Amino acid sequence: MLPITERGKVIAFLTPPPPTVTGNPTIDRWIAEGRLVPQAVPGTVLDLLPLAESTGTSLADAVIAERDIER
Repeated sequence: MLPITERGKVIAFLTPPPPTVTGNPTIDRWIAEGRLVPQAVPGTVLDLLPLAESTGTSLADAVIAERDIER
């Protein structure tokens, strides 16, 4: 941050532009304004869920089996 002075009095600060965080201009503006705080760790809420135990079957096979049970 670089202070800008006029007659020895600070009138403004020169700062770099805020980084683009999301690529969404509205959300990035809210982050720059301090109205929205980005998450500390990148990812989604699904990353917080425990991993499902592997049963050795593929997801497609599990879906087909589930559909067969419903019939």
